[in-house]
Amino acid sequence: MTLVNQRYRILQSLGRGGFGETFLVEDTQMPSHRRCVLKQLKPTTSDEATRRLIEQRFAREAAILESLGDNHPQIPRLYAYFAEDEQFYLVQEWIEGLTLSERLNRRGTFSESEIRDLLRQVLPVLAFVHRQGIVHRDIKPDNIILRDRDGTPVLIDFGAVRETMTTVMSGSGSPTSSIVIGTPGFMSSEQAAGRPLFSSDLYSLGLTAIFLLTGKLPQDLPSDPRTGEMSWQSLVTLQDRSLAAVLERAIAAYPRDRFATADEMLAALDSNGSTPIAPVPPAAPGPQTSEPTVAVAPGWNAGTPPPTQGATQAVSPGVSSPRTSPSPGPASKSKKGVLLGALLLGVIGGGVLATVALQDRDRTPQDDDGPVVVSPTPTPEPTPTPTPTPTPTPTPTPTPTPTPTPTPEPTPTPTPTPEPTPTPTPTPTPEPRPSVNASTRDYYAALGGDDVYDLSLGWNRLSRRVQQNRTLHPEGFESYRDWWSRVDRVRVNDVRVIREDRNEAVVEVDVIYEMNDGRLSRDRTRLIWTWQESGNLWVIDGTEDPEN
Repeated sequence: MTLVNQRYRILQSLGRGGFGETFLVEDTQMPSHRRCVLKQLKPTTSDEATRRLIEQRFAREAAILESLGDNHPQIPRLYAYFAEDEQFYLVQEWIEGLTLSERLNRRGTFSESEIRDLLRQVLPVLAFVHRQGIVHRDIKPDNIILRDRDGTPVLIDFGAVRETMTTVMSGSGSPTSSIVIGTPGFMSSEQAAGRPLFSSDLYSLGLTAIFLLTGKLPQDLPSDPRTGEMSWQSLVTLQDRSLAAVLERAIAAYPRDRFATADEMLAALDSNGSTPIAPVPPAAPGPQTSEPTVAVAPGWNAGTPPPTQGATQAVSPGVSSPRTSPSPGPASKSKKGVLLGALLLGVIGGGVLATVALQDRDRTPQDDDGPVVVSPTPTPEPTPTPTPTPTPTPTPTPTPTPTPTPTPEPTPTPTPTPEPTPTPTPTPTPEPRPSVNASTRDYYAALGGDDVYDLSLGWNRLSRRVQQNRTLHPEGFESYRDWWSRVDRVRVNDVRVIREDRNEAVVEVDVIYEMNDGRLSRDRTRLIWTWQESGNLWVIDGTEDPEN
């Protein structure tokens, strides 16, 4: 059998995706012929200059993986990295054990005590990773392995290396990533927009814990129709209210409302609710040196079968914005009947139509300032007047003239030194919003064919409410993918903005679907877009009949 790099014999394929393929191999140059995981990574460009840049970045990320694995026992070790036949390879420690999703499938949902123990073991690993300035980017049940030999959870499959393979050159000549790594459902909105934070990992970990408690994927959890917040506690009643409070805060929609660090979340978990911890602004990470699995997140534990829950997917990054927590805009008051049909599910010429009432958009309570404590100015005590000592009767001698007691001068009150006026910190200027016209064209550009990465771009431009509509998507992403895989190509003839305000826009679009069987189908519809402040992007929240 052919050896990779004249050393690694392939035993079996463990998974394939758009980034490459993952194999279980044995190292023929080790006496024990130890088993390893070999990840084959394919760059998304053939441009020579960009490939050289990818090679540099790949070496840098490999060095980071080596350092992480060498310095923490719950992160797999990196044994080697190399390039061969214009492809890049990582050789990593094979972790024998069950993923959390496999453990759930075999033994059922986790108990509250098991979730506490799991979080207590995983949070210190994340704290270590974050101290190195690294965001994992793909925390989910399939990327945490319960190691066979000791039952310890091991954190696998860091997203930075896969993202390196997607490097492209921007119009200004700067290197950038063409996609964002993450798993729909477990990925926060700021990460989907291309701006992952340390708290993005905590958000994903919180949803992982809720999945293990309820057995429900995030996209299958009920949500508040008014705010869109997940109502997971309607599925399971936790006796441990402090644990419920920790999970609620971890999955807050806005980063400023979450735990800022893994250490803070761990402290809240260990406090048993006795000392509530107020939210603090999240720290920005340092520079970066379940549907079926759709991007085999080349994981450290490639020795397990393909995941069964949320799939790692590449999603289109949103327009960048400053790393400050977004301020929610005013709630939309629009309540219209909408038709969700051909565009969302892909049913051309009618098909399944559902009438859905648009609800008020998410609202976030304003931050309250703490009480101002004013120290009272102490009233000075009066100086006591001394009582004179009685004078004895003098002998008949001349009475001396008494020396007057000098009146003490009052102590001058010190003049307070005025405090210098602090120089105000300039408010960062937000980058312009992406236009709704461009967002519409980008949506259709991702559709057509069976490339799950491209289809995930479209799926992630649907609002959560639309994704969870079981009339349109009875099997979630799989229903969406099933239909669009029958379309070979989508041609956009015309895009026209009908109306637009800060929170909502309606766009009429004229498209032609070229089906795999050669048929052509023309469709004209109106998309209802809503602005998602937390992700800095437009998402589709329904359709309108263009005849109305």
